[in-house]
Amino acid sequence: MKNSRPILLFLCCVSLSLSAQERLTGLAGNRLLWQTAENTRFQQKSGEDFLYIPSLPLPFTDDFSYGSLYPDSARWMPGSGFVNRSFGFRPPTWGVATLDALDAHGRVYAHASKSPFYADTMTSKPIRLDSIFSPLARSLTVADSVYFSFFYQPGGGLHNHPWEGLGDAPESRDSLILEFGYYTGDTVYLTADSSVRGLETRWRRVWSAPGMELEQFMAVYHLDSSLCFRQVMIPVTDSCFFNSGFQFRFLNIASLEYTAENPTWAGNVDYWNIDYVRLNRGRSRKDTFIDDIAIAANPGSLLQNYEAMPWRQFRSSELNSSFEVNLINLSDLTKNATYQYSITDAQGSLVTPLYDGGAYNITSYRNGGYQQYAPHARPTIAAISASLTAETDWYVTHVHHEAGAGDPVPDNDTVVFVQHFGNYYAYDDGTPEAGYTVVDINTYQTGLALEFQLNQPDTLRAVAMYLNHAQGDANQFDFTLCVWDCQDGMPGKLLYSGKVSQHFQEELFGFQLFELEEPVAISSCFFVGYTVSSRNFLNVGFDQNNNRGEKVRYYSSRKWSNSFLAGSPMIRPYVGDPLPLQVAERVAEDLVLYPNPAQELVFLRLPENCQEASGRMWVCSAVGQIMYQGDFRETLSVADYPAGMYIIRVQQGNRIYTGKVVKQ
Repeated sequence: MKNSRPILLFLCCVSLSLSAQERLTGLAGNRLLWQTAENTRFQQKSGEDFLYIPSLPLPFTDDFSYGSLYPDSARWMPGSGFVNRSFGFRPPTWGVATLDALDAHGRVYAHASKSPFYADTMTSKPIRLDSIFSPLARSLTVADSVYFSFFYQPGGGLHNHPWEGLGDAPESRDSLILEFGYYTGDTVYLTADSSVRGLETRWRRVWSAPGMELEQFMAVYHLDSSLCFRQVMIPVTDSCFFNSGFQFRFLNIASLEYTAENPTWAGNVDYWNIDYVRLNRGRSRKDTFIDDIAIAANPGSLLQNYEAMPWRQFRSSELNSSFEVNLINLSDLTKNATYQYSITDAQGSLVTPLYDGGAYNITSYRNGGYQQYAPHARPTIAAISASLTAETDWYVTHVHHEAGAGDPVPDNDTVVFVQHFGNYYAYDDGTPEAGYTVVDINTYQTGLALEFQLNQPDTLRAVAMYLNHAQGDANQFDFTLCVWDCQDGMPGKLLYSGKVSQHFQEELFGFQLFELEEPVAISSCFFVGYTVSSRNFLNVGFDQNNNRGEKVRYYSSRKWSNSFLAGSPMIRPYVGDPLPLQVAERVAEDLVLYPNPAQELVFLRLPENCQEASGRMWVCSAVGQIMYQGDFRETLSVADYPAGMYIIRVQQGNRIYTGKVVKQ
């Protein structure tokens, strides 16, 4: 397992016993992928003995600004690559594809070792590089100046101080590789049992990059903090690639570095982030600008301290004063852009008046990075005087696009954040970038406590914890769940303790819910967490995108200490009324909408894990206007809708499915 560099740097700066400390680990698995792999895996029909994959026409473009966990199946072959909004540091647009050491099922590769090994591979579908069909059909040749380009970045984040990051950086012996492929004209067996044949593809390496820390990466390639991704331009010059089955693929060469000190350390390593992949003719080496205005990151929660909080504890004083919105102009021209945001309830009604930042000229990102115009980049959040009377979701929708004729790439112009007011507090966003472990090899007595503040007295009913899998089930053991009051900023009087047994098979998106044997009355400040009195070291999910380190205390060397790590251990207390028999979060998943953009009809398909095509449905404009509300329908007419972006939500019980469609 990778020995955490943030810890090593920290130990060089202060005097601290090597036997007692906090540690960050790589994740041994991605359970979001575990639960969806079977639903998105390519299924070869039984009885077929020849697999033919239709080739795509030029151009090929993907900036991964969509909500699915895998690269778009319309453009990419089934395989690896994790589409996310968490691991990229200052990306070109929201959403990146991350290559790491986990397979398509979210588990560390079975063949992973200390020596460099082939980890993730992300492969395009075949592309027609032999011909074009518009405006006139003709053959493609080297003279058509075909270029392939993409942005990339080594993982690990930019360390503002030694123990902060986003995942794990690849070492110098690791690498990211790009290969081009083409049909040879022969057929080969595609399965081990020789039951399926297909066209043979021959691959050739055309580019590679060695692993390094992001700070070194930026220095080597003379990047500044305006955009921490490097763009690569590769001409397609060999005639063999001008073929009806041209493909490209990214490969991650990773390596594990581990010891026998603690089996819960073994986990995911060597991240690479990829964004804005483009392939087209009529380009040149100088074609590095993109005619696109976009949102580069979801601004996130309305709340100052939490990603989610109980509705009965919400007060308007909990709101942030403003959003921080990363807006970008990827072209080389100054563009006139508009920005708006709306906050709506589940029925599409505005919670606050629509915010309109007006129009403003945004310069190219090469002249200063993200936009700094305050009414767009730091819009104020209006005070909300109404108190909540029941559990609810608010939808915060940000829209940034070119004024006038509109943006030629609309998918990355709109982001939606679901602000949940339920029965739990959450500092984290639900996605761990690392694992958090407290180690004390002298006493084997460790603990973790997370501080929360109440606005009124309440009752603690349960605690949910994101517990990472580890090799050999080393993280699966009983521990003591604890609740403390606050004394001088540290865990004080023990209000509750009880042994709990883990139940990985019953978890919901990684969180295990531990219901207290008896409810605990709490008021003002309290801590929730755990203690361990054995050789086991509990590995808890750690969100590195939301830093609440000032709320974290860890126990080692027989005392409580303030955390020095930047992030949030993923522990959530449930308060309020008695819990229902089954507690489930509202999980937002993606609708499949096509065609997109649309002119008259949009067809809707629920995810494959959905039991039936039913439920309540809402269609809202990007600024919160309700266009339809009623029963779910598989066909939606948009013929009478004004041109623009529309958000579609379908609710089935505790599950919410969302999607965006553009009306042309």
